[in-house]
Amino acid sequence: MTEFRGLFPPLITAFDDAGNLDEAAMRDHVDFMIDGGSDGLCAGSSTGEFMNLSRAEWEQVLGIVKEQTAGRVPLLAGGAWMGTAHTIERCRYAEQLGYDGILLIAPWYQVHTQRELYAHFKAVRNAISIPIMVYNNPPVTGVQLSVELLERLYREDIVQYLKDADSD
Repeated sequence: MTEFRGLFPPLITAFDDAGNLDEAAMRDHVDFMIDGGSDGLCAGSSTGEFMNLSRAEWEQVLGIVKEQTAGRVPLLAGGAWMGTAHTIERCRYAEQLGYDGILLIAPWYQVHTQRELYAHFKAVRNAISIPIMVYNNPPVTGVQLSVELLERLYREDIVQYLKDADSD
């Protein structure tokens, strides 16, 4: 498994004036981030507006970033969606594309119990072999990942990394 160290900024998704993906701007952004000293990158996640992209656009973003990075730094893909089955599909796609890991928030809108969140993350782990960085982001998901849940996910090797956006 790839070990992640250092700064892995989330990439924006560049759009042109008509609202279409701007491939040239995205490629420039990848180069800018790497040239600026990023140790890795995260594509297709919240800062990249994944929830506003069609599935085809999200796949295009991941493809552009993977190609432009050309192995210079490790890559995380935002793999989240509102349900477990679609999340697994996205995570498998990113893994098949050659991404080094997944950044994964809890499904949003519906408030899930800690038991349901455990089952969600475990199902994703069972479906892919690359590392998972769980993203605790209560303002976005409406649910706090408890310390007990995070400890269990780590102990059972379901997740290997944590990104925490909780203000507490």
